Amino acid sequence: MAVRSGDTDTLFVSLGNSNSETAWIQNPRWTRVPFDAAGSSSTGTTIRSILFTETSGSKEYLIVDIDRSATSTTKEIERYHVDMTKADGHYWVKHDVPVDISSGDYQSCIGRVKKGRVDGVYTSGRIEGSPQLVYVPIVNVYGDTAPAPRRLQLPNGAVPSAIASARNGPDAVADLRTTTDLYVASGSKLYWFAADAQKDGSSGALLLEDAVFSQTTTLIATTHDGVTTIWGKNGNNQVYYLSCPTSQVALPGSWSVPVPLLTGIEHLSAYVNRVDGGKTVFASGGNDLFRIEAGLTGSKLWKPQKISIAAQSEEKAIPYKSYTSTLQVTDENDLPADKATVSITTPARTPVFINGLYYVLSQTPVQVVTDRTGSVTVVEATEDINAAVLTVSCNGGSPQEVNPMAKSYDKLTALNTEGALRGATVPETITAGGVVGPVSYVPIVDASTSDEDVQGVAAGLDHLQDAYAEAQSQPGVSLKCFNKGVIPATLFYSSGSGRGLGDDIAIAAGDLFQWLKSGVEHIVDIIKDAATDTWHFIARIAGKVYNAILDTVEAVIGAIEWVFNAIKTAIEDLIRFIQFLFEWDDISRTKYAMTNIARLYVQAQVEAIPDAKASFNAGIASLKETLATWAGTDYSALGEAASQPASSSASNPSKGQTSGSQLLAHHFRNNAENLTIQGDTRALKDVGDGAQEIIDVLLSALSQEGTILSETYTQLKDLASNFSDMSVADVLKQLLLILGDAVLDSTQVVVDALMDVLHTLAASAVALIDTKIHIPVISDILNAIGVPDISFLDLFMWITAVGFTVVYKIAKGEAPFPNNDDTKRITSATSWSELAALFSQPSKLAYATTQDKDDTINLASILPQSAQDAVFIGGHATAGFIIMMGDFLNVFEAQALTGDNAFALTAAIAGILAAAFQGSTDFLVPKYPVTNTAVKAVSYATLTATIAAKLIFSGPGQKHFAAKCNWFAVGDGRATGAIVNTVLVFPALCVSGWHFHELSQIPESNQRSAAIVAEVSNLTSYVSRVAYATAVNDYEETTRLVAIGVMAVSNVATAGLQTAEAFLSE
Repeated sequence: MAVRSGDTDTLFVSLGNSNSETAWIQNPRWTRVPFDAAGSSSTGTTIRSILFTETSGSKEYLIVDIDRSATSTTKEIERYHVDMTKADGHYWVKHDVPVDISSGDYQSCIGRVKKGRVDGVYTSGRIEGSPQLVYVPIVNVYGDTAPAPRRLQLPNGAVPSAIASARNGPDAVADLRTTTDLYVASGSKLYWFAADAQKDGSSGALLLEDAVFSQTTTLIATTHDGVTTIWGKNGNNQVYYLSCPTSQVALPGSWSVPVPLLTGIEHLSAYVNRVDGGKTVFASGGNDLFRIEAGLTGSKLWKPQKISIAAQSEEKAIPYKSYTSTLQVTDENDLPADKATVSITTPARTPVFINGLYYVLSQTPVQVVTDRTGSVTVVEATEDINAAVLTVSCNGGSPQEVNPMAKSYDKLTALNTEGALRGATVPETITAGGVVGPVSYVPIVDASTSDEDVQGVAAGLDHLQDAYAEAQSQPGVSLKCFNKGVIPATLFYSSGSGRGLGDDIAIAAGDLFQWLKSGVEHIVDIIKDAATDTWHFIARIAGKVYNAILDTVEAVIGAIEWVFNAIKTAIEDLIRFIQFLFEWDDISRTKYAMTNIARLYVQAQVEAIPDAKASFNAGIASLKETLATWAGTDYSALGEAASQPASSSASNPSKGQTSGSQLLAHHFRNNAENLTIQGDTRALKDVGDGAQEIIDVLLSALSQEGTILSETYTQLKDLASNFSDMSVADVLKQLLLILGDAVLDSTQVVVDALMDVLHTLAASAVALIDTKIHIPVISDILNAIGVPDISFLDLFMWITAVGFTVVYKIAKGEAPFPNNDDTKRITSATSWSELAALFSQPSKLAYATTQDKDDTINLASILPQSAQDAVFIGGHATAGFIIMMGDFLNVFEAQALTGDNAFALTAAIAGILAAAFQGSTDFLVPKYPVTNTAVKAVSYATLTATIAAKLIFSGPGQKHFAAKCNWFAVGDGRATGAIVNTVLVFPALCVSGWHFHELSQIPESNQRSAAIVAEVSNLTSYVSRVAYATAVNDYEETTRLVAIGVMAVSNVATAGLQTAEAFLSE
């Protein structure tokens, strides 16, 4: 490469790189090669061309042409061979051009003439108005003198404007292999020098004449698999191309019609993919870099792609249009399957993002594994309505076809009547992929459009429906394996069809569509050729008729744009008509309703800590008494839920989710590691002496009660490792053997000390959920709809609000939280007591061991059942969504060797919010809750301690809780917090056991089923907590990863059970 600094170019060379293994491109080794030619100055050097070539003996040459016009009045181009060994003491060795050429008109390329033993260089240009075209071998293989040049010419003294050589491959006749044909553009003509017609004085043969060749300044020739392709850039800054089977290049009628592909282009570089022959062009124009790639089907649809470099996380994301396909893989229990192998192919090379990583799909399978949600998300950018059809299979199973365009096609072709076309509207303004506030809608067909024109479009859509059906049944059959994929312009010249296709210029559908995008004036029609029973897309341009066969799904869908264009309906309006639009107002109401519930509940939990301690101590004795009754439970009365493993009662938490509903969740998974904290996180960083003394009491209690608690913890670890294979009834029976009075007594000692710590620190720690953050893409999307910087709480609420609202509206046809007074009362409540009153619940959380009789309920203020149902469904669905979405956070956080990691705080807040929604929903809209008031008091006190402990044991406060206990394998604050969280599981398990007993006494119903599933969900969440404690208290990687696996599986089950509970009670 040449690097310019000041007025001088410097050459850099990287050698010894593989052409098959590409790892070296991440860190290539460059050698600086300063200009050091004998007797020359290194200043003012401008490198004009760098060429690679070799002799028959595979000796490589690096040839560099420079412009030395600053030191010479006549000869402006000088040629050098670069010798990296410096055999004569210099890198740069002069091998000059035998003719004078002005640098402004100069071009060169590598080639080889017939019977040439070495490669040479073609050089074209002019000097003082006279054309110059010469071929010079790189060395004289017959002696030490300069190699003899061959001067070539064009008819009538035409001046070459661009040249390109095409290498003949192994399919050529023996004496022409490795030789090159030379192509020369001049004016509006393209000339050809066959490899065996390049003697000194030879004249080029006129190959084709077309206005698109005019003033061509760049010409590139490629050959692959028997096809020669010419690329060019003309004086109108258009990039064009044409192709021909290499064996027929001498026949003008065998070439495809030259077609402009891009406009406004300054530079281009064209390539052929050596794996599948796909054509790729890189081009730059203005401030943009483009890549455009042709499909391998007969339709040759082009896929333009604007290339952007990766942005820093704080930079705003660039919006673009795309098709998003979400592939969901499930296991035998219909739950998301993690790490399943999905194989994906496409008919043509297609650049996509899969789960946030860049891939190029093709006919060669790309294998990816599902993420923690069992999903593979494929995003293909597009500037039109076309996309690649995916063929997918999982773990070697049967392939399935996924057509991202199917819904778009159905929606557009349904406009096949004049009434439907005139009635179709789109939002006048789209914000962040949706609509915000009052929006005006405009018709996609202008009112001034004549009835005749509208009816013509309707008829065209009817024709395309027929063409689509035929393309689905026999895709590409009309041109399959035809002419090496090249469609000659003269294909229809000998046609005898009744319509007279013999006058039409044949062209690939993709070439024609790409040409039309340049804005060229045209008239289109869709016809069926009775003779061949094929559908054709006809375009009349500048007095000529161009004809493309519509024999693939992609071609038919591509034609839709141009049928609508006939009535001036722009592609932007078509995209607005078919794209999924977010109703941001509906989503916002869900977000603010659920946010207020979560915030008030967490705040109420923190405020209730003193009462929670008293309630826990008062109720623990009664809880111990329930163990005997629990032991006599008839689990068969609970139905299938008790006789099967816990996961059998779960629903797929991703079921019903769409690519749209998972928009923010998808971006969260891809950008969580780039989340940055913008607000104050000083809470708990500096703890006073008094608070540290209370913490020390807790750590002492953990050590003091270690004998009993560690034994229980060990037994629960063993149970957790077998949990997924055990029935719920067997789990509960096993728990009875583990839990007992001594365990609860030791737990009480620790919980008492913990409550004192929570009372001291939790009030300040609760501010963590409102800490301001920035996360790439998500923050940008929310900024676009008017939402300023967000907090951790906002982040999870917006993600779940999008997911829940979109799915709810699809299922029920209405928003979960309508724009009415009921929703406003939920979002405007300023205290937990005010919110609870709306649901006819006590103003205080149930911490008393006897029922509080003081609360009075104003029946007129109670929300209607529909609003309460929305809260119940939304609360548990949100809990499940957060648990599922946060599973990868927990895995990454647990894999880190210390609690000081990028995922710690985010994972903790996700856990807090999931618990908050479970608890708040069950309190506000209870479904057969625990009736024993003492057990209920212990349950609520335990939940309070769990939520508050997550606040103080996460992130900033961990350093204060490092403990050295015999039964802790790891002495840091994260490990201590995980053990404390596990200790809180002990009484919670007793509560669940008792609740199962109560439920076994109740007649079967949907509400009882919901309550049973809720308790099964509690069991799986407790297993997850125990497994997490096992992982972060284990330095051994193998066993730690096993525990992390148990945790991840339990989280998926918990998410599925929460989802099942959400809809069971309906």
